Amino acid sequence: MSCVQLLTTPKLDLMRHWPEFAELWRDKHGKPDTIIVDNALEQIGVSFQDACEDAGINVLWAPVKNPEYKAPVERLFGTFNKKLFHKLAGGVPLPPHLMTRMGFDPARDATTTRSQLEGLVYQTLRDTYQYEEHAGIQAAPETLWRRGLAKSRETIDDVNFLASAFGTVGTAMLTRSGITFEGMRFHDPVITSKLLEDLAHLTPMRKRRKGSATATVKIKYNPADASQISVWNPEAKPRKKYEILPNLDVRYVNGGLGFWHHRQLKEWAKAENLPFSTDEERWSARNRLRASIEQYAPKAKYAAMRRKRRLLEPPKPVLAGDLVRHGTVVPGTLAAKAADVPTVPLAVEREGDGIPEKGARRGAKKAMKTAAETRRRKKAEREAGASSAAAESAPKAAPVGSGFALDDADAYARDYERRMADRNRKRG
Repeated sequence: MSCVQLLTTPKLDLMRHWPEFAELWRDKHGKPDTIIVDNALEQIGVSFQDACEDAGINVLWAPVKNPEYKAPVERLFGTFNKKLFHKLAGGVPLPPHLMTRMGFDPARDATTTRSQLEGLVYQTLRDTYQYEEHAGIQAAPETLWRRGLAKSRETIDDVNFLASAFGTVGTAMLTRSGITFEGMRFHDPVITSKLLEDLAHLTPMRKRRKGSATATVKIKYNPADASQISVWNPEAKPRKKYEILPNLDVRYVNGGLGFWHHRQLKEWAKAENLPFSTDEERWSARNRLRASIEQYAPKAKYAAMRRKRRLLEPPKPVLAGDLVRHGTVVPGTLAAKAADVPTVPLAVEREGDGIPEKGARRGAKKAMKTAAETRRRKKAEREAGASSAAAESAPKAAPVGSGFALDDADAYARDYERRMADRNRKRG
């Protein structure tokens, strides 16, 4: 979803950090009509579908085990492997068994940093890829892109909406104290009061908390940013929108903190028996873990250190800023400028509370078969156990053909009278 968010917005942040590639990213954005994805878990989930529905983007899933359906992307990976990745230190230019014979160790030679690799990808795009003719489209990508811009393109210019819409979807209980999510409280007095005023009446009585105004709401959050969550307000005027609730643990999340980082810190604080309730206690635990990792760094092996460094690295923001500049340009005779068509996100047209339906169960056929077999096995085990217990507690039967002895008949009659008396007493 971060990729889709970057795709639909101007690359102002990239142009600022990489001024040498500013011309590459100029006019490289727009709202796609359809996105083709494979059946990975992150694409078939409810969150991705809901985000694309909010933005008015169609989603098309490629058939399973059919890479030819998304051949352009597969071809892109192959092209960049040959042009760049296999040529770098730590690349894999040969099959593994040949590299072993020749003494190549990619892990030992992998010295390219993420920022360096990012710059090399942009350089490859700018210098060769965009100007080379591709056999599949029989033209250079830059040529086709410019032809499309000369006609028109759809855009979404509400950056705040995109930042909220392209996140993980969920539901939460909104109270006068805000929303408690992942053990943290998200609250703003003015926004919370407005949300309760608009949404409390939409929640059925059986789902409300007694003695307090509450509402079951749809939320979205960026897993890489625990500083805020977005709450969908279908009753907002003049049109529906997402409202932002900030994290009250301001110091703890300062500098960037993801929900994964928060869960790791929570587990570490529990193992170390550290308090982890207030903003100050959480910040102290985070700072203590940072100091511990930095002290451990000189002694750590590369792989172990790489895993631990992830706890120190702040999440990389998808977008920077919330300002979109608008302008009017008179097209020239060559129609060199794109005829942008601003579009209203479909989220504002959706009916109901916006909470999406649950998607189909992944591997449902196999899972249902396994569940049925498990139920049958457990039922057989219970019946076998009950039969065994009954056999142990039951009196021994008289030998076949012997009939009732007098003592046995008297005992049976007494027991029968006692059971009848008990039943009559209970009825009375």
